[in-house]
Amino acid sequence: MDHALQESTGLNPLQRKKIAYWTLATHSLPQAQKFPPLCLYGRFSCGKSTTMEIIKNFARIPFLINLRRATPAMLRDHLAGAQDATAIIEEGDGGGQEDKSEGLISDRYQRSTATADLKKAIDGGGWTNLKLKLFGATVFHRRIPIKDPALESRALIIKYRSKYDREYLPFLNLETGAVINPEYAKGRTIATELGPQFKLPPFQPIPGIAGRIQVNYAPLISLATELGDTTFISSIAADLQADSAALKEAQGTEPDGLVLQAILAQVFGDLANSNNFLPSIPPNWGYVKLGVLKEYLWKEHRVALDQRQIAAMARDIGFRTVKSHGVTAVDACRNCEYDDLSIQKLRDDLSRLESTPKVKESAKEKGIE
Repeated sequence: MDHALQESTGLNPLQRKKIAYWTLATHSLPQAQKFPPLCLYGRFSCGKSTTMEIIKNFARIPFLINLRRATPAMLRDHLAGAQDATAIIEEGDGGGQEDKSEGLISDRYQRSTATADLKKAIDGGGWTNLKLKLFGATVFHRRIPIKDPALESRALIIKYRSKYDREYLPFLNLETGAVINPEYAKGRTIATELGPQFKLPPFQPIPGIAGRIQVNYAPLISLATELGDTTFISSIAADLQADSAALKEAQGTEPDGLVLQAILAQVFGDLANSNNFLPSIPPNWGYVKLGVLKEYLWKEHRVALDQRQIAAMARDIGFRTVKSHGVTAVDACRNCEYDDLSIQKLRDDLSRLESTPKVKESAKEKGIE
């Protein structure tokens, strides 16, 4: 499989091996509880569709889907038909349907939650409720980034770059659709012989890597461990760290993270959007009206939250809400219990700031303790 990817795509050795291990791990699906989606991301005509042809040749029970011609209901039914199989989704940008399709692909990741409810007419009149099972492996290609943060945090993403200075060998015969190299057809037979009882060895957690990211890479690392490929495991260390950092960034776009950003914006003004939290005057500690936070969230992020929701999230991350002049507000004091490395750095910066003579003098003039 690695040789086929090398001949027909511009992927580097580590990317090729990620795809190969992911594809071979699909044969463990009947025994798996979670399986990460694989996203092939890049411009058109850079090898994504060819990669999917190669994956189809080696994966467990490939099931082809074209998202551009499928409504969300059709995609749901297709994924139900690909239970414990490998869904190969062409045109993953969705043709305008990506919002709902991303949710279905994300839910497919975990067996216990990969279900969908369906009403079906029965003979003689009336309706019956059906629960469709959707769990399985999913590979899809896109030209624009994933919109849903949950799907992005669950997916293994392979980024493509166009290379115009080399020629690529086709994987399939354009006239017959058959695999050109008989060795690749033989490899398909070998992969199929793994059978439904194939099970990956237990995954050993890696210190310092976010749990979600470890789950994503577990099938690949388990298979590499079984094959004694320590080079692959050490080579993806940087990717694991980068994905953990991206996960933390994505969590910052969750509603509670946006509420925290809104509070900081009121405390620090324009400095909340900069990399320097050491202004020459003290921050604007005090009460922040919920209405102000609501307006900020809509203006900056187009997120519509009720004031009660904002107050609840503010309390959850450690702030106190109070009544001030008949209006509920957030007490933006420094005793926030929010536990985050960047917030702790902010506290440390403020402590150093407040110890400087210039700030002490300014605070005294303003009557700030």
